[in-house]
Amino acid sequence: MTRTLLLSLLLVSAMAYGGSAISTKAALSEYFRFEQQGPRLEKDEKTISLEVCFDTCDYYRASAAMAESNLWDLAFLHQYYFSDSYHLEKFRAKYAAVAKETLKLHADGCEGANDKRLARCVMSKLAGRMKAYYAFVRYDEGGRCQTTGRLTDPAFQGNSSCRRVK
Repeated sequence: MTRTLLLSLLLVSAMAYGGSAISTKAALSEYFRFEQQGPRLEKDEKTISLEVCFDTCDYYRASAAMAESNLWDLAFLHQYYFSDSYHLEKFRAKYAAVAKETLKLHADGCEGANDKRLARCVMSKLAGRMKAYYAFVRYDEGGRCQTTGRLTDPAFQGNSSCRRVK
């Protein structure tokens, strides 16, 4: 009972001060539902990867030495500030408080005249520390094709590769 009351008070307090009670993982998992599944997270001893899908997918991979929450934050910031998918206006409207909090959490050493410039710095620093890799992914007719991208430049398309999937 006391624990429930304390958690409720913390939630109300966070919301009263403009804070968000939802994590980047929860926001991405709630919004990005593809074929009744949320984002896919995979870990091994060297890397951690996250695939976030709507109609197409964005793939993020980083060093497993970093906290998993940092990869969720990176993916969230990318979707919020730099992805140019048609459906993201609803995402941006719903999770504006999460975006502000996530930027603030990682903003040490970054400055920006606006949130998008600050996000560019935050994501560059975060991606560098994590040794992050980003790719745009499309599944079609039993194949998985991915094209390397740049987190803060949606127009860039790098090398492409395809493979059969089970």
